[in-house]
Amino acid sequence: MRKLGRRLLAATVTIAAVGVLALGGTGVANASTGNQVVVSSRASGACNLQLLATWDGHGNDYAAARISSPAGDPFGCSAVLQRSTDGGRTWTNVSSWHDVSNGQSVTTYNYWDGAGYLCRVYGYSFQDFPTQTLWTGSW
Repeated sequence: MRKLGRRLLAATVTIAAVGVLALGGTGVANASTGNQVVVSSRASGACNLQLLATWDGHGNDYAAARISSPAGDPFGCSAVLQRSTDGGRTWTNVSSWHDVSNGQSVTTYNYWDGAGYLCRVYGYSFQDFPTQTLWTGSW
């Protein structure tokens, strides 16, 4: 009985250590250290969308979206960072939707932009009716 208890303790410690390693790996995969560079932008009505490129110095690219609205404009806009893995034929949201108005600005987290992937910022300007759909170029 005593040996079984020690083996269970050893197994628990090993599993805990593996779990810590796995969590540490996840944080590193999403981190980026390069400067955010505007690679594409689109402004219309109450919305200014910017696609930002970032890199980590190890050959990994990341993308983020900056969404802003002019001061004094109560209409605002809503936008999301999207990714395509098939050359731009289909797009998937990678960030959550962000709503801004009246001088607000938000920048999403950096999301991995793997080799062959494209990213863009997609959104809606609420200044005009009907709502205007707009997006940046892709990178």
